[in-house]
Amino acid sequence: MKYKRGFLGYVVAAAGVLGVWVLIKAGLGVEYHKVAATLMKAVGDTALILLWYWLLAPRWRWLALIPVWIFALWGVCNLAYFRFWGELIPAASVTMGGNVDGNLME
Repeated sequence: MKYKRGFLGYVVAAAGVLGVWVLIKAGLGVEYHKVAATLMKAVGDTALILLWYWLLAPRWRWLALIPVWIFALWGVCNLAYFRFWGELIPAASVTMGGNVDGNLME
């Protein structure tokens, strides 16, 4: 029974990540010519994101929902940014924390 419950938790977390991914792509208006190949890539990326799930003790596996929440928050922020500027948030802007200094605060 523990094996089935652990696998079910993984499937729920993976379905959450894939669901958020599909909704983000639909919100961006992205169309795919090779749907099967794109879906296989998405499933592989989801498996990689949730790989650490199997390393956790069964009692801590509920933490697998954290990547789902983070991915959903990232997606909502990107959809709002895309609506006004027509592109996704650049990765470089996320790491520009060093630009916040005394000159900016004045």
